[in-house]
Amino acid sequence: MRRDIPQLVVRRAKAAGAVGTEWLANLDSLISSLEEQWRITVSTSLTGGSHAFAAYASGEDEKEYVLKIDMPESSGHADFSNAVQALKIANGRGYVRLFAYDTEKKAYLLERLGKPLKELNYSTYKQLDIICATLKKSWFQIQESHLPNGGETISWFRGFIKSTWISLSCPCPMNVIEKAYAFLESREADNNPDEYVLIHGDAHSTNILQYITGDSEFKLIDPEGVLYEKAYDLGVLMREWVDEYAQEPVQKGLERCERLHNITGVNKQAIWEWGFLQCVSTGLLLLKIGQEDDGKKLLKTAEAWVDV
Repeated sequence: MRRDIPQLVVRRAKAAGAVGTEWLANLDSLISSLEEQWRITVSTSLTGGSHAFAAYASGEDEKEYVLKIDMPESSGHADFSNAVQALKIANGRGYVRLFAYDTEKKAYLLERLGKPLKELNYSTYKQLDIICATLKKSWFQIQESHLPNGGETISWFRGFIKSTWISLSCPCPMNVIEKAYAFLESREADNNPDEYVLIHGDAHSTNILQYITGDSEFKLIDPEGVLYEKAYDLGVLMREWVDEYAQEPVQKGLERCERLHNITGVNKQAIWEWGFLQCVSTGLLLLKIGQEDDGKKLLKTAEAWVDV
């Protein structure tokens, strides 16, 4: 049976080269093997994502699921295992519930949820309230874990920002890059492992869905599985809805930072610093993968914030 694979997934897989092309060619047989393994029937594929194949599935037990299969370039086995561990820790509290997984096939069997928050036409402030309320449920403190931590996160940003900036022929002023590295030093100086929680890592409005049995409850999907400070998750929310920063970017940015602080109690300066770092790093990443308009908007926002 030939599956209906969303075009975003097809393009992303082909962009990964031979490994992605081979994954596409074998996807039908991989799905069939998982149907037999987990005694499910896979039906309609889901659109919206680009790093994995996802589809509705129903089980012999008459339960409804979602089958998700990561493509090879989207994560290694370590990243897959981190996401699985995060979902196990959460056990359905604030996160989608995990029913089964296969590390070699990079496949998950997940509970079926409703629409993404992004599709519900809520105001930005209401979306912020919903995402923060859900994050607060899922910021678990963990005593023992092999998950990556804040030190590794800072190292990644240090390696990515300047090298990517240079490879893209310096698409924003040097003072933006200098401020980014100053903020990395600040976050490193404030590092406190005793306050680490399980963070999502990319909690935007596409990665949070309605809980299918209650419109007022939402759950996060696709965790990165990292132990770090809460401000990191809120920095992601500082970079979202970037068009709102087109006019008065500093005032609008400070207002959003203040709101995130008021909702969560997290330190405002830490939120601001991670917001700036998210604008720079995501802006560079989007330029790198050809999404120039959004990438330029984020870098322009960071440039406006550089003297705050």
